[in-house]
Amino acid sequence: MQAGLSRPRALFLNLATGLASVIGAIGAYYGLRGAMGALPYALAFAAAGFLYIAVAGLIPGLHRRADPRTSAIQVLLISAGIAVIAAAEQLTHQ
Repeated sequence: MQAGLSRPRALFLNLATGLASVIGAIGAYYGLRGAMGALPYALAFAAAGFLYIAVAGLIPGLHRRADPRTSAIQVLLISAGIAVIAAAEQLTHQ
């Protein structure tokens, strides 16, 4: 809506991207089942996408806010997300 879209159009586009994500996940599940050698590269690509979203979408928003408390909370939440991913990686490689 910040881009000037109407509520119904914004909802439709968000639903479309969500549906595309689910379809992509299902396709990846069946496609990667036979190509486990490519899994580390697919995960690296996905992680890079999430890092891009964090850097391009979240961090610039921190610069627009003057409240240091809000900025600190955002940085802590991003760090917590990284910690969860690291913990999941450690738990799955035992």
